[in-house]
Amino acid sequence: MNELIETNSDDTAALPADEREKQLAQIEADKLMTERKEAALVQAAQAAGEAVEHRHDISVLAALQLELVTQSR
Repeated sequence: MNELIETNSDDTAALPADEREKQLAQIEADKLMTERKEAALVQAAQAAGEAVEHRHDISVLAALQLELVTQSR
């Protein structure tokens, strides 16, 4: 696998580290937003009496509809 990566990689097409970091952060934010919507649908179905549970790997923040707030010191 490593040999294939080395053979086919193109460093000139790679994202700069800061841009890659921004895009990864955006992907994580989008994932959490989607999981929040999923959790809301599951909770609505449960309230309607449906036998449905959250996925085992859903974000705890999404399942509990919590938001993590960090403060600088």
